[in-house]
Amino acid sequence: MKLRAKHVKGALLLTCVALIAACPKNDATTRETGAGGGTTSTTTVGQGAGGSGAGTGGGAGVGGNGPATMVRVVAANLSSGNQQSYDAGHGVRILRGLDADVILMQEMSFGNDGDAAMNTLVGQICDGCSYTRGPGAQHPNGIPNGIVTRLPILADGHWVDAEVDNRTFVWARLDVPGDRDLWAISVHLLSSNATSRNQEAQALLDYIQDNIPDDDYVVLGGDFNTNHRNELAVNTLASQFVTAGPHPRDQNGNDGTNEPRNRPYDWVVADHDLAPLQVNVVIGGNSFTGGTVIDTRVYTPLTDLDPAQAGDSGATGMQHMAVVRDFFFE
Repeated sequence: MKLRAKHVKGALLLTCVALIAACPKNDATTRETGAGGGTTSTTTVGQGAGGSGAGTGGGAGVGGNGPATMVRVVAANLSSGNQQSYDAGHGVRILRGLDADVILMQEMSFGNDGDAAMNTLVGQICDGCSYTRGPGAQHPNGIPNGIVTRLPILADGHWVDAEVDNRTFVWARLDVPGDRDLWAISVHLLSSNATSRNQEAQALLDYIQDNIPDDDYVVLGGDFNTNHRNELAVNTLASQFVTAGPHPRDQNGNDGTNEPRNRPYDWVVADHDLAPLQVNVVIGGNSFTGGTVIDTRVYTPLTDLDPAQAGDSGATGMQHMAVVRDFFFE
């Protein structure tokens, strides 16, 4: 098995360029120190029991120099209920139905928030996925970010968000076909004011500049809490990411992602290297240019998103809608 060396801020990682089947399995919990301090956990979870998740056009989850593949990326602040968790199952069903390859999750809480609980959550969302989750669960008001993925995780960690103390920016370096890697970053920007969100956006750009190779792909997503598409934070991120339209919309043409569907809170944005690889999102017989917003109260036929239920997006305490974009790697 031939290996090539990759460097991440002084840490040497070895990744496979031969068959992905020859790569060592990430079947045990590991700890990676993030550039922002602290630790995140990476775990591969076995098959879940949440439904088939078939028929949505998601990717095959093949990394390395394997065959060309579609990679579906979803931003998911889909917690519900009174505890801002995934216990009630509404968000789990939506994610299961979308059959995503990379899920940028916010408010990633479930059960007692221990390792076993997280394994159960991720197993319900997708089969054979790995995850990484940042700190924050033990904070009295903790709402940690996380990433759930079918792609091989080469490294992961988190960066400090100086504007808040109950969550961090969570990142994972993922193996995709070709010589470049895909860096996924899950964020939950502050809701209180646009100035703080802009400071978070600038901090993200600084972290990316300091830690991510120029030639690698970067996808950033999550709950930006932006009131409009031209907010300061969006304009700041535009130096690194494509923030212009067409933006993800539902079948009625609505791009609002908060529960009342009147503000563009949630985003999936690609950097200027990744953006040319974006393709239409195809779900069943529907095709969406620029991606889609999933509202189970709107989407038809809902059988495309089995096991999602019509009332899931309007459940008590449901935070936002899922945002979906697809990319084709070869």
